[in-house]
Amino acid sequence: MQASGYDWLNDYRTDANGSPRDNFYWWDEEVLKYFDRYGVDKFRRLNIWDVDWDAKARMSGRSTAYADPRNRMEQLVHRFINWKRKELKYGDNVFYRTVSRFGRSLW
Repeated sequence: MQASGYDWLNDYRTDANGSPRDNFYWWDEEVLKYFDRYGVDKFRRLNIWDVDWDAKARMSGRSTAYADPRNRMEQLVHRFINWKRKELKYGDNVFYRTVSRFGRSLW
């Protein structure tokens, strides 16, 4: 059977809702290794918690739980950043500077 030339994109496609597929990738294993080595709390400020890391751990055969370590305020900040991503990428506007200062004060 002839490949279409775009088959390499299959692993990166999303479902109809725009959510990523529930596959296990090599970089998921690397993230889980970092969690094992340093603990999840070290990564609480990174916006990586939209992934179900417990499900990824089960896919890799682990029995360890990797619960989201963020508090409510950190979750709200990450949700806000995702919501306003386009506006925040322009670092010279007032809105960006305000959010940036507010975020730094939380950490």
